[in-house]
Amino acid sequence: MVRRFGWGAPLTLPASQVVVRRWVRSWQSLGLERNSAIVDEVTGQMIGDCEAELRGDGFVHVLYAVFAPWRGRGVAERAVRLMADYSAEAFLSFPCCSGSSGVMSRLSPLRARSGPS
Repeated sequence: MVRRFGWGAPLTLPASQVVVRRWVRSWQSLGLERNSAIVDEVTGQMIGDCEAELRGDGFVHVLYAVFAPWRGRGVAERAVRLMADYSAEAFLSFPCCSGSSGVMSRLSPLRARSGPS
């Protein structure tokens, strides 16, 4: 997950706490970054992470990571689809997104490319 999110190295506990606080603030303030844990419905165990960022150019950037034991089960596809659907609604109020058609057109390439993990 460290490599996929571009952190360069495993985060220390203090660095992890800073990142999590940033994610919480962004959710609370309805900011440009929305991060969600991917959780196994049966066990409640965190099995990955999915994040959407509204970029300055108006595009929504979706990042995801699924831990190795859960790969190949459609987890990433479902997480990205859910995040794309959420983003289409959540980012409508931002100036770069003039109505749902603007957001959906930015998300449609993502949806067209999504497939099994």
